[in-house]
Amino acid sequence: MDIRLDYHFVLFLDILGYKEIISRAANGPSTTLSSLNRLYAAFSEAKGRYGGIDGYDVKQFSDSVILSAPFDIDKADSFLTEVAVTQRLMLKYGILTGGGVSVGKHFQENDFVASQAVIDAYEIEQAVAKFPRVVVTEDFLSLCYPKQDYSGAPLSSFIAGAHSA
Repeated sequence: MDIRLDYHFVLFLDILGYKEIISRAANGPSTTLSSLNRLYAAFSEAKGRYGGIDGYDVKQFSDSVILSAPFDIDKADSFLTEVAVTQRLMLKYGILTGGGVSVGKHFQENDFVASQAVIDAYEIEQAVAKFPRVVVTEDFLSLCYPKQDYSGAPLSSFIAGAHSA
């Protein structure tokens, strides 16, 4: 197989409190599995949702969720909407997340992921998303909204130069 990195939209979500969820599930009484069950239910619902949208893929491993879709500048708004839907879906199950959105070179097949876009989304999440929010990279914004007109984009706020979805 010849692996080819193509441009994709990527959302990296960090599941906040993951260590505690696992610790309670592993060490507590069976009633403490509820947080783990909610996490599984949230991911299962996301997997079901994105299994039906052409080109979208969602993966969860450890405390991370990755949502990706092939880059199409005309679908940037749709991807950002799905970012918000994904974070709300996790919240529906009581799971708090912080994250980053980027666009860049990405390859994903089955259980294998190789991606500069994931690295970029992870780095902005670590540097800027200090509480439950999703931050969009400047590269995403400059590529998808080159005239710096975010009026039609599903972005909720602009905080200290970081753009939150």
